[in-house]
Amino acid sequence: MNVISFEYTDQSYTLKLIGSCILSFVLSLIILFSMNVAGPFLAIGVAATLSILVFWINKKKIKKQGTVSINETMVAFQLPNGLVKIEYAEIKNYKLSRYKSTAMTIKRKAGPSFNLYANSNFCNTAQFDAVCVAFDKSLQQYKAKHGADLNRLKSFF
Repeated sequence: MNVISFEYTDQSYTLKLIGSCILSFVLSLIILFSMNVAGPFLAIGVAATLSILVFWINKKKIKKQGTVSINETMVAFQLPNGLVKIEYAEIKNYKLSRYKSTAMTIKRKAGPSFNLYANSNFCNTAQFDAVCVAFDKSLQQYKAKHGADLNRLKSFF
């Protein structure tokens, strides 16, 4: 059994944070324009500064820690929101993408897909790259040993 610790990007939190930044920008503009306290350029500058401040204060929460246990028949991801176990026999196909960021998508024959993403702006992607390499190696060994139909989809890069 191979256990690896890694960092990944919490995509749902990232989307919520971006939405909060946009909302703070729009609400700041509405408030500043309705009160007539500033000209248009100053109002836009204040609203943009507030949005950037909201992002800057919360950007450290984007990075999450996880561990993965890889063995010859399954993979188990221990994430802050719970444990996700995936048997290799359940996998329909998977995709691993590496460029400036690393992404992993596992589609199951039945059940929801599993996605993880490590953005190089927020995480150390080398750790997640090691997870992807170990996962791919284990799947290839499983495929050779059991004759399984595991398709690795090609990435854009």
